[in-house]
Amino acid sequence: MQPPPIGKLTHYVSFVTVRPFFQSNFMRKNNLPPNFESALAELESTVTLMESGQLPLDQSLAAFQRGTELLRYCRQALAETEQQVQLLDDTNTLQPYSDTDE
Repeated sequence: MQPPPIGKLTHYVSFVTVRPFFQSNFMRKNNLPPNFESALAELESTVTLMESGQLPLDQSLAAFQRGTELLRYCRQALAETEQQVQLLDDTNTLQPYSDTDE
């Protein structure tokens, strides 16, 4: 690859730094992170990268799709965790968690 003209150096540097991140994360379709924290961290970095405007259209679409997968995974993990949380009521009986005010 030939170096870009001086005026286009900023775009070239941005492309070089974005490309490895893109290949390592977005190309891993259906390869979800091992836990909620990892998924959330990847989702946050994906959103930041998309908001930077440095991705071409095809990579933006791939990033959006990966972000959707990660969001779905995070929501599912939170729902499963919420089902496991129980509260001890006034009679010392475990009750399922409810997010509504009583």
